[in-house]
Amino acid sequence: MELHLTKEIITYENSVENIEVLIQKINEDLEKNKLYFSHLIINGTEVYRDFEYKLTEDIGKIEKIQLVTKTIKEFISDLTVSLNEYCGRAVPIIKQLTEQFYQSPTEESWVLLQDLLEGLNWIYNTIKGICNMELDEYRENLLLVSSHLDNELPNLLEAIENHDFILIGDIISYEILPQFESIISITEKTFRVIKK
Repeated sequence: MELHLTKEIITYENSVENIEVLIQKINEDLEKNKLYFSHLIINGTEVYRDFEYKLTEDIGKIEKIQLVTKTIKEFISDLTVSLNEYCGRAVPIIKQLTEQFYQSPTEESWVLLQDLLEGLNWIYNTIKGICNMELDEYRENLLLVSSHLDNELPNLLEAIENHDFILIGDIISYEILPQFESIISITEKTFRVIKK
């Protein structure tokens, strides 16, 4: 099987033992060229996750593996777009969730709240990823949002634990929702910087 890296092609015997060597070579190539992993193309099929499983499963049939990478600028741009789109979709749901907790939360409200908590985790990690890559002008603003969310999460968790529905609604409405709106504003400004 052939492994097509950024600037070289390496041939490996089709064996499970070579998968770890192949993955190590991919990681070395990414680090050496200061690129970020996007996905692999294995025998013409794009594989975005569980590629180690796919390699193991198809090891006898693999002819060609292509490494697809992104530059720092492309990687930041993709993260920024994802962050903007996620927050844009979440704002109306968060407003609805707030109203549900001010009235009487249903089972659906609790499911939405769980989704919000998972979303906050994703946002936090995404912001950390963007900020670790020197997006200078807006980095500080994103870190402020991240810090604010980080400070409010324990308060929200305590309100959930105490089943204090009004406090849950207040924290979502006055602390979390404005941060989502800030992220939308910051990322829209960032689009203009990235395109330059």
